[in-house]
Amino acid sequence: MRAFILSLVAVFSLSAFAAELLACPVEGCGIDASLHAVTTTPADVEVEAWSWLAHDLALARLALAEGDNTTARELAQGAHVALRTHAGSVRAERGLAFVTGLHLALAEVIVRAGGSAPPALALAS
Repeated sequence: MRAFILSLVAVFSLSAFAAELLACPVEGCGIDASLHAVTTTPADVEVEAWSWLAHDLALARLALAEGDNTTARELAQGAHVALRTHAGSVRAERGLAFVTGLHLALAEVIVRAGGSAPPALALAS
């Protein structure tokens, strides 16, 4: 399972640091759409910028549910590094609720998978 998830990450994250990333095709990825949820407001994950972050969150949640804590932690930590690095761009494209919701969701996965809570995001008001 770990190899499968990591291969999916490689496919969906090759251009992870480009601001104009194509969205994750949630309907076609085979993962329950609820695992992609970041905030209580449903998002159209197929057309929104930075949606690969929500997809990586879904993969991390799936790995955690299957007991693969190492993969879950690595996926969530990697997505959190990208979020922290590009928080300003993500906020401009998706809004503050998405950024803070994703930070909290990734932190939860990291901690539940045995890692240390990531640092808070520095977001200018």
